Amino acid sequence: MSAIGQLPPHALGLTKVSNISDTTLAALESAKERKSDEITTSFGESHEQAFRLAAYIDGDTTAAADFASEVKWRDASARSYAATVDALGKLGQMLGVPDEFLWEFIPGWTRETVNRAVAARREADPLTTLYEPPPGVPEEPSGPVSDDDTDDAAG
Repeated sequence: MSAIGQLPPHALGLTKVSNISDTTLAALESAKERKSDEITTSFGESHEQAFRLAAYIDGDTTAAADFASEVKWRDASARSYAATVDALGKLGQMLGVPDEFLWEFIPGWTRETVNRAVAARREADPLTTLYEPPPGVPEEPSGPVSDDDTDDAAG
């Protein structure tokens, strides 16, 4: 049953596992993770199609034509938190991936948590106040002033 279902033996209670490292646990569960990835990919695509079909039936042609939307599944794999954070740090330093993008992959962080972290970083950045107008003040139009605008002002 373990081989057919691609489940580790300890998940079925066939063996007792205790005092093992994160790496060993991840190795034991690798087949289950591959099977889980196959299922979530298939179900994710099916849900995306169902959402587009529901939007089409509802008459929302914009949502029905939205092929960029995707179903995101929570990562439930067994990895050490330190290894994940280390890997994300290396992606940021070595490849220059922006922090805000990497925050989505921190275990336990929801989209709302990421949004709050981005807002907190923006508020803590002293340069933000220099570039953004105060609340309630309309932004001035940017770009060059045409000759027609100067003639109206002068004439």
